[in-house]
Order: sequence, then C-alpha cells, then structure tokens
Amino acid sequence: MSIKTTNYSPWKKSGNDVLLKDIDADVGIGVTSTNYPLEIQRALMSTSFESSVGTNTAWSRWRNTSGNVLAGVESSAGGAVFAK
Repeated sequence: MSIKTTNYSPWKKSGNDVLLKDIDADVGIGVTSTNYPLEIQRALMSTSFESSVGTNTAWSRWRNTSGNVLAGVESSAGGAVFAK
C-alpha cells in the first residue's frame, strides 16, 4: 500500500514510520466521521497483535486513571497473560 506524504497530505514519513501530521486529528477506519482518536468499525470486529519475533511477548493494554488491563501471550512459554 502506498501512502501519499505530499504537503497536502495529513501524513508524514519519518524513516520507516508513517505518522499523522496533526496530533489533534482523529483516525477513522471504516467510518465516515470519527468520535475518538482511533475509531474502527466493521461488521465482524477482531484485532491481531503479533510479535515479529516468535518468542517475544505479544500483548495489548487498556488504560485509564483507574488502572490497567493487560491481555496477551507471554514469550516462548506461551502462557496467557490477563492482569488488572
């Protein structure tokens, strides 16, 4: 996939990363307008987080001022992680 990074584009390229120029802008995927910093809508919703090195931990964190929730797979042992 090619992302245009001209002066008129909301994206900028920095090394191998593509970044949104305006840090106050929202990003929407599958929506016509967004209500959140990142909003994704799809009829069947799932996400995938995969370590590029098979033995590394892959996890996701949800956080607010009350605390964290972590879910993932712990390194090569393959143990599940779910912690609050």
